[in-house]
Amino acid sequence: MGHRCGYVKVDKNNLTNYIDSYNDVPVEVHGGLTYGGNGEWGFDCAHYGDTSDYWTLEKVKKEVENLSNQLSKITWEDVIKAKLKYMPDWFTTRIKIKGLVEDEWGILFEWEEKGLGAKW
Repeated sequence: MGHRCGYVKVDKNNLTNYIDSYNDVPVEVHGGLTYGGNGEWGFDCAHYGDTSDYWTLEKVKKEVENLSNQLSKITWEDVIKAKLKYMPDWFTTRIKIKGLVEDEWGILFEWEEKGLGAKW
């Protein structure tokens, strides 16, 4: 028997759909997320030392439930942190996120430059 994997499919309104890489989804699951795309997030039980004797179907189901619960709690702040991860340090170290603004262009975040009080 091979190694088991677990996947969660989220609906189109789940905020994880705004996160580009499974590496940026802030969840804790066995071995970390190893798959993400098209509204699906998953993990595998094929890491060094994993065995199918230990990772029974019941244990994998519980880990899937754990993942599903965490994905349902993703916030806009989590999404913004994931996006800012790819911004240059000179930018991210100088700003403070103040909140979110929704307009005709979508969801934007309001921020100010630390120490200068400039807002965008």
